[in-house]
Order: sequence, then C-alpha cells, then structure tokens
Amino acid sequence: MIEFDHVHKRYPERGEALSDISFALAAGEMAFLTGHSGAGKSTLLRLIGLLERPSRGRVVVDGRDLGALPRRQIPLHRRQVGMIFQDHRLLADRSVFDNVALPLQVMGYGQREIGRRVRAALDHVGLLKRERATPVALSGGGGAPGGGGPPGGGPPPPPGGAPGGAPPPPPPPGRAPPR
Repeated sequence: MIEFDHVHKRYPERGEALSDISFALAAGEMAFLTGHSGAGKSTLLRLIGLLERPSRGRVVVDGRDLGALPRRQIPLHRRQVGMIFQDHRLLADRSVFDNVALPLQVMGYGQREIGRRVRAALDHVGLLKRERATPVALSGGGGAPGGGGPPGGGPPPPPGGAPGGAPPPPPPPGRAPPR
C-alpha cells in the first residue's frame, strides 16, 4: 500500500532531511513513525500526502507512483489519503461532527451518507458521544477522558482548591463537584 524505494529529500536551506529511505507497508498493516526532532518524520508524511515530492527515489501509494502522478490528480490522491496534522486544522466554531463532515460535503456526498460515514468514523475513535462538542471541548490535554484536568485543558487545581487557598470555583452545570 505504501512503498518508499531509496527516497531522498533535500532542502536547499537545511540540507538532507531523508537519505536513502526504503520500506514497504502492506494494506492494513500498522506502523509507528518515531524519531527525534528533525529526523524527517513530517517530511516522510508530507511525501505520502504529496505535499512535497522526493529529491530522488520513488514513493508508491496504492500502486500509484507518486512521482509520475500528474498535478491535476493530486487533489484526488489527497482525498484518498487521510492525514491528521499536529495543528489539527479544525474549525473552532463548528462541532466535531461538522468538522469531519466538511470534506464529504465538498466531495458532494448526500446528507444520509455523510451522517453514516461521520458517525462510523467518530465511533471508531471513541468520539461518537461527543459529536456535538466543539474541538476546544475535546482538549488533547487535561480535558480529555482520563486526562486528569479540567475541561478545556490546563493544569488541574492544586489539592485543597484554587491557588492562594481560595475555594474552588463551582463545577460546570451537569458536572459533579470534585471530592
């Protein structure tokens, strides 16, 4: 499904980001991409999404040699490859459901099919019950389930209440006070 064959990526200002990278991932195979800052992880992902092209070597996704893919086919390729960016690129004023539905709307899917696909995706990642929440309510930090902090992220209050010994603020509506 994804194959890198002696791939190199060189930036004029920074030098070589990837040097002779070769690997193959089969359909359905899972892999973890790890490494120190500057190791080339983001560059590798940008090559898969055709946000950049390699300096040398071959990148093949789903049997298509990305180096031979005409520019006009890049948008189609990107719709077939899901990418999640570190900055999320979510619309803060829209619900989780609406953020996931947006690309399907752009692609012309009907409302019934959008609902089915979005709910299946949210269920798959454990967010179906939060489909009407906004992205900020789904903080990746403390506000996430099991995150240990208040909704919206941030550090939890110190033991015994708020800073300076003041009593803790009242809980949000529908939420039990801390014990």
